[in-house]
Order: sequence, then structure tokens, then C-alpha cells
Amino acid sequence: MALEGTRDYLQSENSWTDHQCNLQQNAVPPPVAPQFYIALDDGGIENDSVEHFLRETYTMVVGVWFRVGAYPEDARGFMQLKTDLYRATIDTLNSLERKVLQNTHHIWALVTAVNTQFSLPSAGDGDYFQSTWVYQGRSGNEITALPDQQGNAYLGRRMRFRGMRRIQLVDSIQ
Repeated sequence: MALEGTRDYLQSENSWTDHQCNLQQNAVPPPVAPQFYIALDDGGIENDSVEHFLRETYTMVVGVWFRVGAYPEDARGFMQLKTDLYRATIDTLNSLERKVLQNTHHIWALVTAVNTQFSLPSAGDGDYFQSTWVYQGRSGNEITALPDQQGNAYLGRRMRFRGMRRIQLVDSIQ
């Protein structure tokens, strides 16, 4: 729910489609991704349990990817810059990362949207989320080539978030 709700919130806030922002294993873009892709993946759950309760804190990895092949050969090294040398209105790796950060880090509207979307708390899905995502940093630049897609390489970064804590009574988990 935390991942699905965050995806839906990011799509809504940035007018992104499922083909631009979605849940993806290992936070990498799918073979059919367009010029950029925002990939969300589960980073695990931390638990600070107290006898009959679980205190679950979720972690999330967000991959921000830009298709290298979409850039002219002479400008590929400039993809880390704030603005594009050739097209002033294009989303760059930096601007995409900023959009994710601005719409995710300590945003209570996102938490409210997720709790509302899944009608939390509920008997089947458990307690409501009680804290926001908190940005934990990011990786350096990575290049990934997609399987069976020769020449389709992406430059990207993996952002790490922690939060969306909730407390669950163990006996109530279905």
C-alpha cells in the first residue's frame, strides 16, 4: 500500500503516466520505458516490535532514470546538469530527482492520500500510516542497459526513503 499509494501520488502531482512512473523490480526501468522513468521498489521493512504489536517502518528505493540514447553524443556528459543544453523545457536527471524529492520527503499530504486511498485503518489492511517518507540519500550515477534492448542504456540514480510507519496488533493481522 505504501508503494502503490506513493506511486499514485507522484503520478497525480507530476502528471506522469504508468509508462513514466511505476513499481519496478530493482527500481530499474522496463524495456518499453520512454525518455525518462521513475521506478519505485520495496526496500524492506524494519520492525521495532513490542510483545503484541509490530511497529513497522517501511523503506523504499526510487530509481530516477534518463535514456542515454535520447541525448546527442556530444552532450551525454552533461546529463547531470540542472538544465538541458539543447531543449530548455526537457526534464533532466536533476529536475526529475528534485520532483521526486519535493513530492515525497516529509509530505503529510502523501500520507493522508495513502490512508484515504486504502481506507485505513481497516480490519483487513491494518492500521493507518503515521509518519512521512524521509529522504535518506542517493547513490552515485549508474548506467544500466536493459535486457534484450541493445543500445537502450539509462543513466540514473537510486534514492532511498524511510518512513510510513504504522503500528499493528499482531492478533489482528489477517
